[in-house]
Amino acid sequence: MSNINCNNTAIIAKNKTNLLIRCPDLIVDGDVGLDELGDVVKTDLTKYTFIDFCLLNDTSERSTWEAEFVSFCITKQWVDEHFPSDKYPPWFFMKGTWNPKTLYGTQLKASKGSFAWWPLTGVHDPSDKTEAHNAVAPDGWGFSGCVDYLIELFQTKENTAVAFHCMSGADRTGALHAGYLMRTEGLNASDAIKKATSYVKIGAPNSGYTNLLIVYQRWLGGAGERWEAMMGVQR
Repeated sequence: MSNINCNNTAIIAKNKTNLLIRCPDLIVDGDVGLDELGDVVKTDLTKYTFIDFCLLNDTSERSTWEAEFVSFCITKQWVDEHFPSDKYPPWFFMKGTWNPKTLYGTQLKASKGSFAWWPLTGVHDPSDKTEAHNAVAPDGWGFSGCVDYLIELFQTKENTAVAFHCMSGADRTGALHAGYLMRTEGLNASDAIKKATSYVKIGAPNSGYTNLLIVYQRWLGGAGERWEAMMGVQR
């Protein structure tokens, strides 16, 4: 029987060979619960290359985050050496050494698999230009880059199941689901949140991540130089 909450889990997209899944924390009895997730979505995920797309932080959620790394045959010692807990967020403390597009590991138990880590933060005040820009745009690590990388993994890999998640599967996961819909279907933030929420029973993202989507909507409408002009970004 699965310990993964089925109310927070759904296959949100399919193509000829791949699956895109939203879900909560995947750790079951100390390991990534691939079989348990497969039971919930009624699919044998061992037939796919599995990518665990993790949105957790490595401070307050470190034990779960670390267990996911270890599930992909990466030692705790390696994780602690490369991602010390006092170097969070990595985009601030590890510029030039942390690449959010890295796939860690090649194996999950008897299946092929990798771990991707892209921690997300919400937006307290969407009218604050600095906060808005930092959350969405800079240097490829912001929310815009996260959405694009999720789409890249889903659309360019073959025979792959990509499962993205935070802890509860609600706020960060819901925001990324909505961002995916905004990017691929051209929905505005409000409509994307409604559609994303319809897939699960956990409810919409909290105000911080709703604000993030409001800012992302502006980003989509004014990407690149026009966005930087709006935000007053100096280069």
